[in-house]
Amino acid sequence: MERYRRLQQDLARAYRELPWQSSQIDRIADELQATEQALAQQVCAPLPPPDTHKFNAWSHCP
Repeated sequence: MERYRRLQQDLARAYRELPWQSSQIDRIADELQATEQALAQQVCAPLPPPDTHKFNAWSHCP
């Protein structure tokens, strides 16, 4: 999540800079997409057994 937040901040900063550096924005956007996909894979992990205390709302895919 820290990487995701940092990339969001980097992208916002890149858009504030004029003139836009499109290659920098594209690179950050690509990294952000890859990070989002990695986070989604973590969220979509299989559910733990019902008798464990590890269940939470983010432990499975909807």
